[in-house]
Amino acid sequence: MDDPAYTQGLAPGHRIFLLVCVQGPLEGFRLPELHSVAKLYNLPLSWPAPPDSSRPYVLVGLESEDHARKLTGRMVSAKNCWEYWAHAPTYADLHAKVKSDPVRALWEPYARDPSVSWRFSVSGHQRTLPHAQQIATVNTFSFMPFQGPINLRTPDLEVGVFEEYAWDPLRGQKGH
Repeated sequence: MDDPAYTQGLAPGHRIFLLVCVQGPLEGFRLPELHSVAKLYNLPLSWPAPPDSSRPYVLVGLESEDHARKLTGRMVSAKNCWEYWAHAPTYADLHAKVKSDPVRALWEPYARDPSVSWRFSVSGHQRTLPHAQQIATVNTFSFMPFQGPINLRTPDLEVGVFEEYAWDPLRGQKGH
C-alpha cells in the first residue's frame, strides 16, 4: 500500500478502493460515469494512480466505505468495489505485503474477532480459474488467522484476490 506508483495522487484522508469494471463497449464510458456519479453525490475523488481504461480495475481514492458504496451503487460500468490492500506480480511478493504492518493493520482486527464471518473470492481477468486453483490460492493465505466462521453467502468480510492476465489471441484455439 505504500508503493509510490499507487499512492502518488491519493488525497489526504482518502483510502484506496478498487473498482472492478465491466469490459467491452462501456470502457470509454467508465471514467465519465465515475466523475458524473461522484459529482451527483458530491463525493471528492482522488486518483492514486492514473486510470487506464484498457484494464478492468480502476483505483480510486475516496473518503469512506460509504462513499464507495454510493458511487458503485449508481454506476453501470462497475461490477463491484473493494477496499484496496495490496498488489504484487507474484504471490510470494503479495504475501509479504499482506504480512507487512500497514496492510496487517487493515485485516487483522477482522481476523482476531471470532464473531466476524469471512470468505475469500479469487477471480482472474482474461482467464477462467479452475475451482481447485482458486482453493489452492486461498490456502496460500492461511497465515491470516481468521477465527470467525466461514460464510460463503453473506460474510461480514470478503477478501478478494484478483489475477490479471495479458490478452492472448491464441488462447482457446485448437492446437494451441
